[in-house]
Amino acid sequence: MIAALDPLVGVVLIVGVLTWVAVRRRYLIQPDGALVAGVVLVVLAAEMRRPYVPELLGVERTGVEELVKHVLLVAGCLCLATYVPALNRGRRVDYVRLAITVVVGVAVLVVCFWLNGPWEPIDLTLQAGGRWGMIPYWTVLYGSVVLAAARFVHACLRGRRYVPRRRRWGADTAIVGACLAVLWALLSALQVNSSWTLPAVTPEFDAALDLLVVFSTGLVVVGIGGHLAHGALERRANRTQLARFHGRLMELVPEARLAAPGTRVADYHRDVEISDVLSSLRRHSSRADRHSLRRVAPWSVSARRMLRVELAADRRMEDLVPGDPERWRWAANDRALAKAGRYLGSARYPQALERVLAPAPDLDPELGSDPDRSPPSDGGA
Repeated sequence: MIAALDPLVGVVLIVGVLTWVAVRRRYLIQPDGALVAGVVLVVLAAEMRRPYVPELLGVERTGVEELVKHVLLVAGCLCLATYVPALNRGRRVDYVRLAITVVVGVAVLVVCFWLNGPWEPIDLTLQAGGRWGMIPYWTVLYGSVVLAAARFVHACLRGRRYVPRRRRWGADTAIVGACLAVLWALLSALQVNSSWTLPAVTPEFDAALDLLVVFSTGLVVVGIGGHLAHGALERRANRTQLARFHGRLMELVPEARLAAPGTRVADYHRDVEISDVLSSLRRHSSRADRHSLRRVAPWSVSARRMLRVELAADRRMEDLVPGDPERWRWAANDRALAKAGRYLGSARYPQALERVLAPAPDLDPELGSDPDRSPPSDGGA
């Protein structure tokens, strides 16, 4: 069953990567090219292990396909090993240096393969006995796998605490796949070492290595793809909520709207307009709002933030400027603004807004908050 699913897994993974590139082409960043190239090359290398590849290509097995498989794997791993630190540190990928590294690594494989031939059309690890000149070959091959996996796992573990729990499943899945890739590299190195001292390796051991390749490749690609897809869906939802928030601000302060922008700068104009309106409204906010609104909308911090904006806009219309404006540190966070905009469509929000704009005695700043308890922190408001 695994053998039947193996080609399908490879096709699905490659199609998934290319689809992601097509859908996200407007939002791709400079290091993403290394990620796409690395994933595609690693998947192709995994597929080259299957016996149906020569049949599809219409050629006979000569042993060269083993070299091609390892060349694809080394190139893919070096791309992934370059992508991860560049993404984490916010740096650009030096594609010239990456190309030189790949060329050098591939050249070592080709030269060692040529000098230590001829080869039979079977797995090279089964022919490694007595070929000491292949040591650089195996070092580059398994070293690139371990390097890419180690960098990936380190980056995922280091950044895990900054990722919301609901989004950690993708990185955690990819970590498991990377660990399986390291296990494959170590077992393959053991297989090469044993071929120098033992007559043969059992077929079961070789089949286990094939399964490790399938599972590690699948888990890494699915984990990375799942993490990116989940993030893309969240960003799309945030853009929708942020657009709702922006629309409400334009209703409150219509004179802040800029000239109609082109599609390429629409997001930039929206951010400028939001920043201008919030800067203007913050002058009309009051620190007392933070605690008095807690009794109106106790269910959500984000809803109270939206109510503060509405209350400040109402004071602006009446030209009231309290002497103790809030800081509104949350106004610099797009995610916080999107969450505030989400409550514009809430069923409870209109009732809360009506109470705010027609204050009852419990909203009088002179009364303050409930004296029986001190109000908890409002999450950096």
